[in-house]
Amino acid sequence: MTPIPSIALADFQTFYAYRGRTVDAMRKHGGGFVSGLATALSRADGNNARKIYDTWPEIVRDFGPGSHFFEVTPQ
Repeated sequence: MTPIPSIALADFQTFYAYRGRTVDAMRKHGGGFVSGLATALSRADGNNARKIYDTWPEIVRDFGPGSHFFEVTPQ
């Protein structure tokens, strides 16, 4: 069985700096929960954005900087 490659998680500073594009990727490519979380992230200050980052690392991995959905979402 071939191992699935791991995608590195963006560090928090990068995630926070590019949160606008991450929010757009979440809204465009995510389901209902992810879209709702995108709304929360768009309104979050640094402390609350950090909670999202820490609580849902798979969301950061799938929609944040370095992810496929992030790359195909216009700036």
